[in-house]
Amino acid sequence: MTLANFDRPWRHGAPFLAGLLAASLAVLTWPGPARAEAAAVDSAPARSAPPPADSTAAPPRLRFYLDCDESVCDFAFLKQELTWVDWVRDRRDADVYVLVTTRATGSGGTEGVFYVTRPHGGGPASDTLRMFVRQAASDDESRRQLLHTLKVLLARDLAERPEGQRLDITLHAPGAGAAPPGATLPLDHWNSWVMRVSGDGFFSGQKAFSSMNMFGKTSASRVVESSKVSLAAYLNYSEQRFESPHFLGVQRGWGGNARAVKSLGSRWSLGGRGFVSSSKFANQHLSVGAGPAVEYDVYPYAESSRHLLTLAYEVTARRVRYDDTTLYGRTREVLFAQGVSARLAFTQPWGTLGIGPDVSQYLHDASKYRLTLSADAQLKLVRGLSLNLSSFAARIHDQLSLPRAGAADAAVLLQQQQLATSYQYFASVGISYTFGSRTNNVVNPRLKDVYGSF
Repeated sequence: MTLANFDRPWRHGAPFLAGLLAASLAVLTWPGPARAEAAAVDSAPARSAPPPADSTAAPPRLRFYLDCDESVCDFAFLKQELTWVDWVRDRRDADVYVLVTTRATGSGGTEGVFYVTRPHGGGPASDTLRMFVRQAASDDESRRQLLHTLKVLLARDLAERPEGQRLDITLHAPGAGAAPPGATLPLDHWNSWVMRVSGDGFFSGQKAFSSMNMFGKTSASRVVESSKVSLAAYLNYSEQRFESPHFLGVQRGWGGNARAVKSLGSRWSLGGRGFVSSSKFANQHLSVGAGPAVEYDVYPYAESSRHLLTLAYEVTARRVRYDDTTLYGRTREVLFAQGVSARLAFTQPWGTLGIGPDVSQYLHDASKYRLTLSADAQLKLVRGLSLNLSSFAARIHDQLSLPRAGAADAAVLLQQQQLATSYQYFASVGISYTFGSRTNNVVNPRLKDVYGSF
C-alpha cells in the first residue's frame, strides 16, 4: 500500500468522525430536564426565593488530631472506636490536638503523657494527662487503655458542644481486688525489684550455607524516684557455615554490668558502674572495669518526655587481656579513660529532634580518642510535608585491641573480626507529602495482607 492509498481512508472517514465527536459533545453538555428547568428559571425575571423547609443545618463535629507513633497507637482501632469525632489529616485543622509521648517505667511498663492543645479555643488552652500501662499488659489491653484515656480527655470538649447534651459519664464500681478509696497500697514483697530473663534464636539455611545466632540475657532492676539500680548479664553465640568452599566462622561473646544512679535534685544525678566482658570479635579475652559519672539536665527530669538537654562526664578504669598480641605489642594492659556526652531531644507539635555528640579519650595518650555524633529528626515542615533524617558519624582513633597478625580474607568478608578504620558513618533521608481530603474517618482493612495498607 502506497502512502497515497493509506491516506485515502482517513480522508473519507473524517466527516463521519467529526459528526460523531460533535454528537458526543452535545450529549455531554445537554443540561437534561433538571438543568433545562434551572436554565429557564435563571432566564426568568428575578423574584424572591421561598425559605427552605428546614434552615437548621447539622453542627460540625469535633475535629481531632492525634500525634502519636504508630508503634504506640493503633490508629485503625482508635478510628473504629472514636466515631463521634472527625479525624483530620493536619493538626492545623483540629479543634483538639493531642501529642502522645512515652517513657519506660521502672517495672518495665510504659508511662504515656498526653499533651493537649486547642488551637482554635473552646476550652482550656492546654491540658496534660498521664496513663500507666503495666509491663504484662497485652497489645489489646494497652490500646484499650489508651482509648479510655482519649475518651476521658475529649469529654471536656464535648461538654461545651451540642453533642454534650447526649454525653453520659458513668463511674463503675470497683472490681474484685480493687482497693476502696482511702485504703493503703498492699505491701510490695519485692521492694520494687523487677527481674527479666530472655532468649532469642535465629536459624536459616540452604543447601550450601547455614547460619545460626543465639542470644540470652538476664537482668534485675530497682527504680524509684530517688535512685535506680540494675544488674545484667548476657551471652551470645553465632556461626556461619559454607560447604563450597568449606568455611566455618564462629563468634562468641559474653558480658555483665552493674549500674547505680542517685538523684541529686530535679536536675543533677550521680552514678557509677562496673562491667566485665569477653569478645572474640574485639580480640578481648577478658575486660574488667569500673568508674563514676555525673549528669546535669538543663530541664527538670520530670519533663524529659517532651524535652531534655543533658551533659554528662564519666571516668573509667579497666584491665584488659587480649586473645592475640595487639598492634602495640600488648597482651594485657590497664587503661584509664574519660568521656563527655551531651543529648538534646525535643518532642513537639512540629516533630521530633534528637542530637547526641560523644567524646571519649584515653588518659595515657591524648591522641587515642573517639568522637561520635548522632542525629535523628522527623520534621513537619508545612501542611502535609514531612522530612525524616537519621545519621551517625564517628571519628575513630582508639582501636588499641586490633591484633598484630591482621584478619584473614574470609573473616574480613564475613565481618568476623574488628577491622582497622579511622571513621564510620550512616545516613538516611526521607521526604513525604500528603494532600487531599481533610478528614479520614473510614477504616477498610480488606486484602490488607495481600496489597498492604492504603
